[in-house]
Amino acid sequence: MTELLSLEKIGNIVAKHSELELCELRGNKTRQEKFKTPRQIAFYFSYRCTRKSYAKIGAYFGSKEHATVMYGIDVVKKMVVTNDPIYMKIFIPAKKEIQELIGKLVVQEPMKSFDPVI
Repeated sequence: MTELLSLEKIGNIVAKHSELELCELRGNKTRQEKFKTPRQIAFYFSYRCTRKSYAKIGAYFGSKEHATVMYGIDVVKKMVVTNDPIYMKIFIPAKKEIQELIGKLVVQEPMKSFDPVI
């Protein structure tokens, strides 16, 4: 089964809502707010929606250390609580799109008929 919520899918969603390309989100080594904020949001959604470790998330998003990922997730949590407008501009639309994908995950296939052997 193909993974619906991969790091790439989450990265593309966050990049789209932050007006960046995925390669900019992943490959840019700068700490400029333009790249840092979306990357931290991508860390947050990646950790919450996949079973990937901090290290794997960090490796995917530009060779970041696990501690950088943990810090970024904490920053996003704080900014969400305070409704920071910079984060909300990206976070809310990305969250809605990710929730739609999660909804697709929980749709179950109908059960096949089962005739027990007696």
